[in-house]
Amino acid sequence: MNKICISLSSTSDWETIKRLSSKAEKLDYHSVWFGDHLTGGGGLPAHSHNSRFECWTLMSALAPQLTTLRVGPLVLSNSFRNPALLAKMAATLDSITNGRLEIGIGAGWMQREYEAYGYEYPPPAVRIGQMEEGIKIMKLLWTEKNPNFKGKYYSIKDSVCEPKPVQKPYPPLMIGGSGEKLTLRIVAKEADRCNFGLRGGLEQYKHLLNVLRSHCEKVGRSYDEIEKSLFTGVCLFRNEREMETGLKPIHKKQGSGKPFDDWLNTYKNRVIFGTVDDCVEKIKAYSLLGVTCYILRFEGGEHSIHHEEGFNLFNEHVLNEIR
Repeated sequence: MNKICISLSSTSDWETIKRLSSKAEKLDYHSVWFGDHLTGGGGLPAHSHNSRFECWTLMSALAPQLTTLRVGPLVLSNSFRNPALLAKMAATLDSITNGRLEIGIGAGWMQREYEAYGYEYPPPAVRIGQMEEGIKIMKLLWTEKNPNFKGKYYSIKDSVCEPKPVQKPYPPLMIGGSGEKLTLRIVAKEADRCNFGLRGGLEQYKHLLNVLRSHCEKVGRSYDEIEKSLFTGVCLFRNEREMETGLKPIHKKQGSGKPFDDWLNTYKNRVIFGTVDDCVEKIKAYSLLGVTCYILRFEGGEHSIHHEEGFNLFNEHVLNEIR
């Protein structure tokens, strides 16, 4: 059974977050996810503004108001928090939610965000190496009594992380990123779930899975142990006629002055786009590749990136078709 999840990555309206999360829980969604960005952008459409909540504080406030819906960051920037502290934070939140925490982590990539907040922005290989050491430290703290670790970037000495996470051995660990040489090697070694975006389409996703399979073979791990997930926007219409009229306000909001056809070609490659039937067909195509977890951000509408009408349409016509 597929896990259907909702992303509320850029919503900064607390009442909207509570309402949509509650609705997702009633419909047996698997989880709700929040981006770990401190400023606007973060891979979202160009019109996304700078108003956003800090994701860990947000998850900590929201999760106790829910009973079954899981919460997760999509994805944590390893650079923003010391990994030993992050391990403690995760163990705490997993405890107070009775085991409803998902962990998503990445190496970080938005340079202007680092500079705005005074973080160092080392080269990609360094950031990826830091993420790998950070994951090792977190796993040690989640599973051992007084672990020690001395790496190139981080170290801990006789550390304590009590209470341990409710989930054993620790919350599901998802690594976001598609770097073929370094990131996917770490996914093969450390992740419970990989996460790729839609960019590049079905063939690119298939290629990344083949690269991941190769890394798994090299490190001696079963490729099938790693859950495959897809993070994508969804822009949904009831029919072709509605799509023709519905695209105009989206282009106005996101187009940044680009001609309509140029914008549309780019937009179609970034989201699951089209009618209800189109959406079902595209998601089923990814399921055939082995994807079992879909983290969906509903787009469209004239005033909000999170298009509640599209969310409702998906729930009415698509949700049960793809579970």
